[in-house]
Amino acid sequence: MRRVIASLMMLWMGGVASASPDTLQADIAEARQRRPEIFAHVEALRAQLLLAPPPYERRGQVTRMMKALGPEALLPLLDLIGNPSGVGQAPPRTREMLLVGALEAVGALRDARSAAVMQGILDGPEPSESITRAAAEALGQLGDDRSLIYLVAHAVSGDRREQAAIAGLAYVRRPLAVFTLASRLRIQPEDAIAQRLADAMGFSGSSWAWEALGKGRADEGLAQREELSRALCDAYPVYQGRTRETIGRALLMIHHPSLPAQLAALDVAADRALLADLQALRQRWLRSR
Repeated sequence: MRRVIASLMMLWMGGVASASPDTLQADIAEARQRRPEIFAHVEALRAQLLLAPPPYERRGQVTRMMKALGPEALLPLLDLIGNPSGVGQAPPRTREMLLVGALEAVGALRDARSAAVMQGILDGPEPSESITRAAAEALGQLGDDRSLIYLVAHAVSGDRREQAAIAGLAYVRRPLAVFTLASRLRIQPEDAIAQRLADAMGFSGSSWAWEALGKGRADEGLAQREELSRALCDAYPVYQGRTRETIGRALLMIHHPSLPAQLAALDVAADRALLADLQALRQRWLRSR
């Protein structure tokens, strides 16, 4: 815990401030005058989706449509997200699809001007878990110091946005984010939180994701993946059922070379169910190599 507090203090003192809500609104107003056609495109898409939304099981279409607008749609999308009247009368699922799509499109752009909007959603009364999670993930994709500070501070027991913040930390891939996720799992939280942590840790430490970042970050990735793998491996015997399955899936996603040795070091004692689960996990590891 002291390590987390010290890291937060250093980041807060050295972090670069993101755009304030007033500055963002000024940028939006200026962009609306300069490029009204982009705002018109976003408005047309909003109206189209409100009138004829896709089936909920195909909600990913909305994200793809939003992303297809390109980087120039950043400010119109932020205006849409921050303007409740734009989707306020829509049915809950339609509203969710539209806002999550806009949030995921904005998150992919990784523009610091979006931070104030994301934090506004997380700090506000938003009832939809899908929307708050999308906002936290967009914040995590920024990867800057202040976004990391915010997410770490909320990924704690009892915080009402805890699960959203955990999901957001999965995108940061920095030592403090990894340490926070691993430390949170080591205190053996309830199953629902442990599952969220395992999902986030598997995504954060994904061997494929780290390979995509290039050889320049290979050593960094190996160290972070090892820390995540060790915490998950230690938690594996503690939980049962779905939670254990989620932890096992995360371990296979991370695919750290030390996993067989980590599993071999576990004390299974006379727990036949645990021994069977470990044997199955080892077989899955061997098939995935």
